[in-house]
Amino acid sequence: MDTINNDSAQPSELLQTIVKSITPGDTLFREQLAHLTSLLHARHAYLTEVIDPETLRIFASLQDYQRGPTQEYCTLGTPCADVIRDGIQVVDQAIAERYPNDEYIREHGFASYVGCPLVDSNNQTIGHLCVYGDECIKAPDTAALVVSLFAARISAELQHRRDQRQLAEQERSLEILLGHLPGMVYRCKYDRRWTMHFVSAGCELLSGYPRETFEQGDLGWVDIIHPDDRDRVWEEVELALTAGKNFDIQYRILTQSGVEQWVWEQGCGVTVHNEPDEVVEGFITDITPLKVSERALARSEAFSKAIVSTAVDSIITIDAQGRIELFNHSAEALFGYSQSEIIGENIRMLMPEPHSKNHDQYMNSYLETGKAKIIGVGRELTARRKDGSLVPIYLSISEITPNGGRWFTGIVRDLSEQKAVEEELRRGHERLKVTIEHAPTGIVTYRHGEPFMSANRAFCKITGYSSSELKRMTVWDLTHPEDRAESAAKVETGEVERFSQRKRYVRKDGSIIDIGVVSSVTHDSDGRPDLIIGQVEDLTPRLNAEAEAREHREQLAHADRLNTLGEMASGIAHEINQPLTAISLFAQAGKRLLEAGNYGRLEEVFGKLSQQAQRAGAVIERVESMVRQQESVRAVVDCNALVEEVAELAEAEAHIHDISIEVETVNELPLVVVDAVQIQQVALNLLRNGMEAMRSVDCRDGNTITLQTKLRGDGDIEVVVTDKGCGVSKEVEKTLFRPFSTTKRSGMGMGLSISRSIIAAHGGRLDFHNNDSGGATFLFTLPSATKEKENG
Repeated sequence: MDTINNDSAQPSELLQTIVKSITPGDTLFREQLAHLTSLLHARHAYLTEVIDPETLRIFASLQDYQRGPTQEYCTLGTPCADVIRDGIQVVDQAIAERYPNDEYIREHGFASYVGCPLVDSNNQTIGHLCVYGDECIKAPDTAALVVSLFAARISAELQHRRDQRQLAEQERSLEILLGHLPGMVYRCKYDRRWTMHFVSAGCELLSGYPRETFEQGDLGWVDIIHPDDRDRVWEEVELALTAGKNFDIQYRILTQSGVEQWVWEQGCGVTVHNEPDEVVEGFITDITPLKVSERALARSEAFSKAIVSTAVDSIITIDAQGRIELFNHSAEALFGYSQSEIIGENIRMLMPEPHSKNHDQYMNSYLETGKAKIIGVGRELTARRKDGSLVPIYLSISEITPNGGRWFTGIVRDLSEQKAVEEELRRGHERLKVTIEHAPTGIVTYRHGEPFMSANRAFCKITGYSSSELKRMTVWDLTHPEDRAESAAKVETGEVERFSQRKRYVRKDGSIIDIGVVSSVTHDSDGRPDLIIGQVEDLTPRLNAEAEAREHREQLAHADRLNTLGEMASGIAHEINQPLTAISLFAQAGKRLLEAGNYGRLEEVFGKLSQQAQRAGAVIERVESMVRQQESVRAVVDCNALVEEVAELAEAEAHIHDISIEVETVNELPLVVVDAVQIQQVALNLLRNGMEAMRSVDCRDGNTITLQTKLRGDGDIEVVVTDKGCGVSKEVEKTLFRPFSTTKRSGMGMGLSISRSIIAAHGGRLDFHNNDSGGATFLFTLPSATKEKENG
């Protein structure tokens, strides 16, 4: 017996049933095989099924009293082939000599074999039962009988299992069929309660109640029939069944959720085996949508006349001869005829010439050939009123042919107002076109990546190109190459409806100009970016004016610094004089040491001499920095270092007036991007103003002025000057930051004005407030380098 793996084998329907009904854990067949081998004193027994004429599949086996494998094998040259072909076979001895090609027999040393076919109810061989013995069989007939009995028992069991499976399949198929019906199949007693014996799965979908509710008698079908319909339903069913006919009724039920539904029921009386009384079988389905449609149709017919009568559009119906049969109220208002005047007249009387004269000919041609010129196609025409005036209309005609007749219904819309609106829109469009064309700002329209669609005169003037030339160019042809990527990114996101940007254009003559663009993006019906409308302004004149204003501001700031240093001359001279006097003294001391030959202290004297010289040089360097006029250059600096240098510069003047400058700085203060000289000028101006305010009241509230740096909650840096002077009066407050406004005996009155413009140009704010304890606090803010970078 050679084992094979025949995947292409296709078992019969019965064999499929056998395979599905038998599992590896099926103990019945193993018990049968164990009993059989015990009776015959054999070691191996097998149950097989036929795959094809040369292949068997083992579905249950016993080898050496243990469950054997399930597998397929070829029957050629084996006793199994004889069993399948000829019936029961008994080889009582020397089986290896009879079947020399069966390797399975030689491998296990079997001496005998008994095999019997397994047959179905049609006596068709579906497999076989076989037993291999180690010894000769002493009673072959008895062995054949025993194996035959076991084979018959197993065949009967297989047939029984197949029948059970087929019955289950039929029940499932019937259940599926009934479950897919658009309603409920039932069988019930012929009583007024409609006691159900059986209801299909559609019961719950139809009524909302589980089928068990009716089948177990908890609820009779009559209980869910609408109370107003119960007597009528019983009477109609009883009348039909008494006459031996089927019944067909429609009535209402109340579902479990209390919803009223219409159902349609068909049924008949039947006599069932083992049932003493007649029962009723039938089918119930939901017809609520049908009832709704019927009511809607009835309402529609009622409404149609009202709609036609009250329709805004004029509705006119004519017969095949052109005679008017329907003329609604809107038609009366439009044409000036009453229904009594127009009904029965030819439709020609509503047409101007030449249509009036040619209408009958057109109708006859259509009736003969079926070729329409206007029927089924809406068209704008001119109609004639009763008073002879003409009115523009839109006419749509359809043909109806009920019961073999032919009528034509026309819907007429008065276009007088629409034409007036269209004319007004045309004029408005023309006015808008002229306005855009002559606007002082450049205006263009285009689609992303496509040539300009339109460009007004101002845009042509800005770019140097004519309108016709621009219609062959895209916005990228004008945009400076370095600015194209940023412009494309704004449009391609598709998420913005309006954006502004500053970039550069290359004009026709090759010159480069700065422009400001405000673009609005329209979208199509799917929400995708469509048309871009751009307003373009040439920024060159404004930028030139700003540059000129910036230059003037820097010149004024320089003049103010010179004036400030002039006012500080005595203090600066005093500060320089101290190191110069020390230099002279150390030089004399060094000379005396040299003359005395005391060289040991010369290094110390020369070191102090150098230190005082550097001190004098630092003062001069600070003054020179403030005096120098140069182009404003911004750099990343430490604000703490700036205010400390300002304090050192003002220290000499403060000492002269017996004022102390107290500096308070914040550790790890963010860096700022500023023109250091200009910021120091502002801080110095505030310091000197504060000291002068303190001198004006003889420092009665103290002689300390404070210079601080702070970090604000929004990330800005704040520089604060707090004095103990006279404060700012209400009168002075109004003009404090105006140019040429001053309370000093000498001075230009430009310091605070220039300071405020410097701070504004750096993106900050200069302000003040009076202190509760006296004096005033002036402060200015500067954005940190990090924040300025984030803001672009």
